[in-house]
Amino acid sequence: MNYQRIKRNCLICCLMLGSTSCATTSYYLQSLSGHVDLLLKRQPISGILASQNTDKLLRDKLEMVLEIRRFASEHLGLPDNGSYSDYADLGRNFVVWNVFAAPELSLQAKQWCFLFVGCLNYRGYYSEEAANRYAQTLEAQGHDVFVGGVTAYSTLGWFNDPVLNTMLNRDNNYLASVIFHELSHQKLYLKNDTAFNEAFAEMVAQTGVQYWLNLHGTAASRQNFLDKRSD
Repeated sequence: MNYQRIKRNCLICCLMLGSTSCATTSYYLQSLSGHVDLLLKRQPISGILASQNTDKLLRDKLEMVLEIRRFASEHLGLPDNGSYSDYADLGRNFVVWNVFAAPELSLQAKQWCFLFVGCLNYRGYYSEEAANRYAQTLEAQGHDVFVGGVTAYSTLGWFNDPVLNTMLNRDNNYLASVIFHELSHQKLYLKNDTAFNEAFAEMVAQTGVQYWLNLHGTAASRQNFLDKRSD
């Protein structure tokens, strides 16, 4: 893999996760290091499927990814690019941990503002320990804080996002919703409006999964999806 390309992609990822604010050198370095690790672990899905040594469960999941990916572009009008054509096993349950905060007793979320993506209601870390340390700093400043693990994120089409092992731990309905959700961010993203961006992507994801199940699912899978939506 071309090292200059890795550095370029890492810089873009830093924009996505907020490291371009460069508030601290350590934050920049953890973002850069985390995304380098992700990039170096990517493998083409086609090669994994061609290998006789591939575990059946992983093979089934990656074949499903390709079906979902085709459906997304052919039926939902989502971007048809190289996203989700590679796979990376990170060896952990979440790709990043996002820190959310608000002043005590306030409903107004704290925002962090970055180049290109605008202001976000969270700040992402590749290390859970680092996220918790930052959360403790915010708590000491009087904020209410929540740290949540994330299974996927979108780089908004700046480069091709891979499928991660963190996306494969639940059923295929969830897998489809994640792919539809993240591709929706590539389709439409408004700077400085986290609430709209997440609501739009989730609307596309839920509608897309329902359409997917209407065409490819069983009565039981459709009912299971509807039951989970009503919970």
